[in-house]
Amino acid sequence: MDPVKFSINDPVKIIVGVLVILLFGFIGLYRLPYQLSPSLEIPQITVTTVWTGATPYEIEREIIEEQENVFKGIPNLVEMESTSSNSRGSVTLKFKLAPTLMMHSSGFQTKSTKSGHTLKMWKNL
Repeated sequence: MDPVKFSINDPVKIIVGVLVILLFGFIGLYRLPYQLSPSLEIPQITVTTVWTGATPYEIEREIIEEQENVFKGIPNLVEMESTSSNSRGSVTLKFKLAPTLMMHSSGFQTKSTKSGHTLKMWKNL
């Protein structure tokens, strides 16, 4: 029999068939083992600068603002957050999930040396 004619003549069987397929799909989705679900973390890099004896205002004005101006041109940058405290400042850069993140990491190192400060960085990739 022609499937188009069967669908037109008996739409209830088609609707029930689609609902059964959807039901088995949802059951399979919820029974999927946790190991098969990838765990994704937002890639981020934190740059910490130490300037002994400096106030938070000096850290912000002399170091953090300059670093932010340099880092804002990095590709796939989603969010930039900075904090300043006594003798210490940090800038956290969050990126989009991208397969070419390692290329961005090398570009980050180039840009960080352009800011003119010696930087200590931790990567959370």
